[in-house]
Amino acid sequence: MQELKEKLKDLDIKKTAKELDIGEITLSDIVGELTKPGRDPREEMPKPILRNDVLKFEDLTEGMWLNRNC
Repeated sequence: MQELKEKLKDLDIKKTAKELDIGEITLSDIVGELTKPGRDPREEMPKPILRNDVLKFEDLTEGMWLNRNC
């Protein structure tokens, strides 16, 4: 992670944003988030409730619904 932070310090935002075809502000936001200490936003999210009867694509049947209780 430290190596990534060092590389990001030397990143030419203007040039890289043009190469990636994204806005400079967007790229600056991304770089800013990547250089923050090891915070993982997934830790704050609720854990998924998994079904044990659907383990592979073949277990799905037509008409099944995904229940999203978030």
